[in-house]
Amino acid sequence: MDKLTESLLGLVGIVLTAVITAFKEEIGLAFTFQLGANKDLEGSWVCNWTTRAAEGEAETPPVQDVVKIERVSGARVKAVGGNPLSGSYKLSGNLLKSSVLLFSWTGDGKKKGVLGGVAVLELNTMRDEMTGQWSQVTARRTIIGGDVRWTKQ
Repeated sequence: MDKLTESLLGLVGIVLTAVITAFKEEIGLAFTFQLGANKDLEGSWVCNWTTRAAEGEAETPPVQDVVKIERVSGARVKAVGGNPLSGSYKLSGNLLKSSVLLFSWTGDGKKKGVLGGVAVLELNTMRDEMTGQWSQVTARRTIIGGDVRWTKQ
């Protein structure tokens, strides 16, 4: 084998290793026939967030926004949410086998005072609604939270 052939084979090996490394999760899911699992969750969800009032404080009105689940890969879920008032935020999470979705997020829009938060959502049997609880840390380092309902559009 000449030097050029050896170099080309080495280059092909490097490229193939990089591709397999980049897509190892998808490749693993394909071999276990789970690659298309939960794709029905992709799309837009209308979300109604209510905030529990602290003792002695007035009730705040519910906030409605839209979360778009952009990618589901097996149990992993990536989404972007937002509304004109608060700006946008990125969510990432996992769907458990018990149909419970665990999400976390960070703010990336107008509302820089939100440091991050979490939501625990239970997916209904029709897979068109999720309900649960949310909590997040504010810029003043207080934890707020409440109920949330997501409805698939």
